[in-house]
Amino acid sequence: MDKGKLKGHAALWVANLVWGLNAPIGKSVLWSEHNPGGVSPFALSVYRMLGACLLFWSVSFFLPRERVARRDIVLLLFASVFGIQLNQMLFLWGLSLTSPIDSSIIATVVPVLTMVLATLFLREPITWLKAGGVFLGCAGALLLIMVSRHGTGHTSSVKGDVLCLVSAVSYATYLTAFRNVIVKYSPVTTMKWMFLFAAVVAAAVYYRPLAAVDYAALAPRTWAGIG
Repeated sequence: MDKGKLKGHAALWVANLVWGLNAPIGKSVLWSEHNPGGVSPFALSVYRMLGACLLFWSVSFFLPRERVARRDIVLLLFASVFGIQLNQMLFLWGLSLTSPIDSSIIATVVPVLTMVLATLFLREPITWLKAGGVFLGCAGALLLIMVSRHGTGHTSSVKGDVLCLVSAVSYATYLTAFRNVIVKYSPVTTMKWMFLFAAVVAAAVYYRPLAAVDYAALAPRTWAGIG
């Protein structure tokens, strides 16, 4: 494996590690019958999109400027719908209804869906190595499901699991359908435009859940989780 692929796999491993932490932390922040002091998943999705937008645009000022073609701007707009808006909103909505273990396990279907979609639309071959890796991941996920079902206080929800699954489908679609425009520019350039579109749309659509939050009543732990 060359150094470029090694760095890419290392970055993806770290991203998935952070994503694994995201589920239990997000669950502790979201409103539920067991956590009446939390915020709605729609409000939290806006916080995340706005925060990421500000972060990536701030970082971009310290990096070489990339000119993005108008056609690619439109593609990044649609990419943000599948890769950020639907993915994030559906995941957080599902997470508010189901358990963090279920949501994380369902997220493991993303490689399977991506591999299938890449084969159908990008004509990428399914190798034994790819299939074996996916099989091991699914086997581990099934093992976690079997173990978690025997735990106490399980908060699984069919609706929540389905929302998380649709979120995974949305993200897999983003990875395959918009791969060319994603790799065309630097990650910061791609993310700053995608999160800008996502933040504007989310703030416009979910302004009511944002206004409904009693910010003065949020506990420091909740603020820390949001951060």
